[in-house]
Amino acid sequence: MKILILILISFLISGCSVDYHLTISGDQIKEEIQLKSESLNDSKQIQENSWPVKVFYDDADLGENPEKMDGVTYYVDDLFLENNYYYRNLSYTFKVREFSRVNSIQSCYDHFYVTEDRNNDTITLSTSAEFLCMQDFPDLSAVHVFIESENPVVSHNAMQVHNNIYEWVIERENVEASGIIFTYHKEKGAMDQEEVDLGSRILLAILLLISFLCFVVFIIFYNVKKSRH
Repeated sequence: MKILILILISFLISGCSVDYHLTISGDQIKEEIQLKSESLNDSKQIQENSWPVKVFYDDADLGENPEKMDGVTYYVDDLFLENNYYYRNLSYTFKVREFSRVNSIQSCYDHFYVTEDRNNDTITLSTSAEFLCMQDFPDLSAVHVFIESENPVVSHNAMQVHNNIYEWVIERENVEASGIIFTYHKEKGAMDQEEVDLGSRILLAILLLISFLCFVVFIIFYNVKKSRH
């Protein structure tokens, strides 16, 4: 069963939206899925129908159950109240090597890859083009995807970027072209290409300045010495 179907089961959607957050730090990726309701009635159903949700896609065949099963990893599941509305927040922190098994993305795209480039020390997260989960919910207004990375970012196809937060907005108008591509360095301390280029330009400018000052000093010294003769 698709993870969004499970999250929204018996949930009469009326203007509901989903926020999906990834936070990358070193060799870890924290995933958070937040269901937000614009209806108090829907908020009540979020509170009353919150089944545990499996983290890994390969556990999906075990079936769903209102009680947790032994040997299965589940999301940390929080319900909270804000401005008289209930929100449901699912979270889990992965190692990069296990993130390709993530239930949420694997359920909503035909393909999802976590690719390591050892030559360039980068990781690329990439999906197929079409977001499939939207079709199951006619009234789902949007899914907002946010990726924040403490590791340097190499390339991406985000719709917009604000303060190191990369955002995609998946709506019905773009559901068939909503693939995500995000490449970043494996290490937090790595320098991206822009930083390398900037450092090279600064170093070159300093060397040129030193060379120019040395030339000026030489000319002055030469003229002073010549005037004494």
